[in-house]
Order: sequence, then C-alpha cells, then structure tokens
Amino acid sequence: MTKHDNNNEIGGPLSAVGMTEKLLDIAGVMIVVLDTKGDIALLNRKAEKILDYTKEILIGKNWFDTCLPKDEQKIVKDYFFDIISGKQEMPESMENCIVSRNGKQRLIHWKNNILKDESGVIIGILSSGEDITEKRKAEEKLKANLKIQRSLAEISKLIITDRTPDINHILKIIGKTINVNRVYIFKLRDNFKKMDNTHEWCAPRTEPQIDNLQDMDNVQFPWWMQKLKNGENIVIEDVNSLPVNASAEKELLESQKIRSLLVVPFQSKAGTLTGFMGFDDTNDVREWSDEDIQALKVICEMLQMYWEGKETKKTLDFEREQLLSIFESISEIIYVSDPQTYEILFVNDKLKNAFNEELIGKICYKELQGLDSPCDFCTNEIILKDKNKEYQWEYHNPTLNRDYMITDRIIRWPDGRDVRFEIAIDISE
Repeated sequence: MTKHDNNNEIGGPLSAVGMTEKLLDIAGVMIVVLDTKGDIALLNRKAEKILDYTKEILIGKNWFDTCLPKDEQKIVKDYFFDIISGKQEMPESMENCIVSRNGKQRLIHWKNNILKDESGVIIGILSSGEDITEKRKAEEKLKANLKIQRSLAEISKLIITDRTPDINHILKIIGKTINVNRVYIFKLRDNFKKMDNTHEWCAPRTEPQIDNLQDMDNVQFPWWMQKLKNGENIVIEDVNSLPVNASAEKELLESQKIRSLLVVPFQSKAGTLTGFMGFDDTNDVREWSDEDIQALKVICEMLQMYWEGKETKKTLDFEREQLLSIFESISEIIYVSDPQTYEILFVNDKLKNAFNEELIGKICYKELQGLDSPCDFCTNEIILKDKNKEYQWEYHNPTLNRDYMITDRIIRWPDGRDVRFEIAIDISE
C-alpha cells in the first residue's frame, strides 16, 4: 500500500463502506470502523472474537475508552483526533495494545484508511488489524535466548581461560542478562551446619546484603535446606505465596525486599550439596522461564567444576574432561578445531547428532561444509589476529540447511595450543 492509498472517497452513509457484512466476517483479520468521534460504527466477526464482545454491545461505544488500556487511551485518542482534524497524516500502519472484555491485552498491527464522503469530508477511519501478540512473544523469547547463550559463552571463556576468574564479574554478566537485581553465591561449611554469602552482585539502587548473611545457621531454614539437599531448584514467583512451613524463609526474604527469586544448588560430582546460587528480583513478582533456570544451572555446573578442579589439582586429562563437560552442558552447537591444520578436536552432542557421524580427528571444511579446500569465509585469520576478541557473524549452512548466529574466538586448549572455539546458535525461522 502506498501513502496516497490511505484516502478513499466513498459515498452513502458510514455503514455502507463498499463491502457486505458477510465479506467482512470472512476476513482473517480484525476490521473496525470508527466515526469522527471515535465511536465504533462497524466491526467484523474476527474483531468480536479477539475483543470477546458482540457487535450489539460495542456498536456506538467509544473505541478508546472501551477497548484500549487505560494508560494508552489519552495518547491514542489525541492522535486520532489530530488525524480527523487534519493536523496529522494517517500512518499506513501502526501497533498498539487492545484490551478484551476479560481484561487480557493483545498487541495488534493495524493498517488504516481514511473514509470520506462524496464532498471529501472525513467521516471516519477504517482499520484492519492482525493480532501479533504471540509472534512478538516468540521474537522476544528468541532475542532473550540469544542473549543468554552469548553470556554463557562469555562466562565459559572466563572460567576456562583464566586461572583465577573474577566470580563477581561473572555474576554481573548473568545478572544484567537475566535483568535481575541481585545475584549471589552461598557456600556451606562445618558439615552443612553453617552457610556464608561468599559472592554478590547488585544492580544500581539495590541494597547489598552480603554483610548481613554470614555465619548463618542452616537449621533455621529447614524448608529451604531440604529442597536443596534433594537437588531441587527453588523457584518462587511471589514471596507472598510461600507455604506456612517456610515462614522463617519468608521473613528473611521480605527483610531483604525480595519479591521473587530463583535458586539452584551447587552439587559435587558425588551429588553432595556444597552451596547454592540465586537470582533476586526486588522490583516485582515474575515468572521464571526455563531459559532462566537453565542458565543458572549451567553456571553452577561451570563454577562447581572450576572449584573442584582447583581444590583437587587434577592432571591435564581432568582439565580436558572439565572443559569438554562445560561445552557439552551448553545447548547450542559447539566445536573446536586447530586453526593451522583444520583438524576437528571436539564436537558436542548437538553437532554430532546433526551429522550423525564421528567428526573428531577429521578436517572441518571437508566434514562440516563438504569442501575440498579451506572455506573462503573461514574466520581463522580474523580471530588469530586478536586472540582476546570474539568475532560474530551469521551463516547459512547448506549441508544442514539451517541459519546460524556464530561466535568464534581463540581459546587455550589443555595441551597448550591456541585453538578455534565456535558456538553456533540456530536462528532459522
């Protein structure tokens, strides 16, 4: 639709807009006609279904007062009257929320046309609307997941390559990614009788709690500790909804102004509880997504492996096992290759299953791309120039027929070599 299409000359009364009600009702989108006062003159069956109203109830009612969220009513209504008066041009399309009779909000993408009578006087606006609520949620979920995977890759690199990684910096990375107010680690001691808050990151304007959470008696929090000993995650969407047998925990959380939280246990290889790591939201209650929980679990596993490796001072073989175990815990495609020989040194199960064959020891460009010589788009030269910097790019793999957001960087392999580390996130539609 071009801009000049927005002004349609029509004749007759407003109810006769050049189409029958039957035609309107078979349309797959909402159709709404407003008169110059913003009152509903006509709507189709799809609009009735989305709004959860019948035509008989809505015809004659003001659209803005009845069908828009209260916080959007004035600004949208003012914009409408500016269009009717000629102060503003009618946009070809726009997005805004509507409210159904049951109070649920839906995001609608509108296409608009000005209606005029035979003399050219504006008599109303015709709009067709597509409900894009679920589409937008899916887009936002994909963006959030991509952001989490990038942060996990960054944290993995810090733990793998730094002999003494900055734990508080790791907490900051994931805290900002998940958009929480506080991230913290507790360690158990004295045969599980005591616990201490050992690390903490707080968002701006969030009060730190670490000094108040030292030398705590675990016996005071039986509900909390039993869940962690059982290997359970503690997922609290609303602190006010905690059960009666968690009254001590509720009192402590409320004293810290926590509205919602997520906690995951640290467990040794033997399955012993060694501590826990958590997210706090002090602003509002929230629903913790599977991606939030998985991100916290992966970081707990990484840190637990790091601490165990540091304490036991295992050999080179253990370091390699630790490294590969971390790679396997990440849900996206990962592989490692020698940038000089192109030999594949590691692939995780996600990539191995995609090709359904053993890839380690083979040549990357032959097995992954089906080529006889190195890829002309190979990023080895780029990442070797600056070994401390990652390189991101998008690529369509013709062998798998999938689109990927790829992050490449150089890491130190357990045998001392500089190798190519690649994580590929599937962004195919």
